[in-house]
Amino acid sequence: DKGSGETPSAEDIDKNIKSNPEKAVLVLKRDIKDAGVKIDDETETALATQFDKIKRDKVQRDKISSALALVVSNIESGETSPRDGKIQVAGIANLDPDKDITKQTPPEKIIRNAYKAERARIRDMSKGKGVIHKIISRFISDNQHLMKKDPALKAIFDDQPKFNQFAKKVKKNIRRMFQRRGYEDSEIGNLLERMNVEREMKNAAKKILTERKR
Repeated sequence: DKGSGETPSAEDIDKNIKSNPEKAVLVLKRDIKDAGVKIDDETETALATQFDKIKRDKVQRDKISSALALVVSNIESGETSPRDGKIQVAGIANLDPDKDITKQTPPEKIIRNAYKAERARIRDMSKGKGVIHKIISRFISDNQHLMKKDPALKAIFDDQPKFNQFAKKVKKNIRRMFQRRGYEDSEIGNLLERMNVEREMKNAAKKILTERKR
């Protein structure tokens, strides 16, 4: 179950998945850790499920193995940051092979799709909602590493009602901030629509998350 001690090749990953999916996850986890990325428990579980699913399918196994090997190689070369590498691995672990992988799909596209799929899912949570929902979902979808660092934040973006409640609290905090500055309620809505409130949103969100942990 030890890591390979070097950058894993697609062939090695493929062989490990075919022989023992659970062992393949442990070896890959150690290889990625050597490259500077620590995989969380959730991603480890998702990889095990993914590997077990594709064990007997050579095309999907080969494609995912190549994508994972490329991610690790890019992290070690400095082409990909450890933060982005972590997001890419988690995205690959959660892809639907039957939907997102074909014989013609290159590993680079698998990596892009993995990141884009999670980005789109988070942004979809703000459809039909207000500007605060939109700002929060766009900020988080472009900074997915924040969810990896904070389980409480990830739980919010895995549950639409929780996200709605979270956005409502953020909006309430921002509204109070504008009221303290002397703005009337009739003015606040227009201000939220046309100004960049990302900093205020982040501060309000941080305050709410801190309160949740107490």
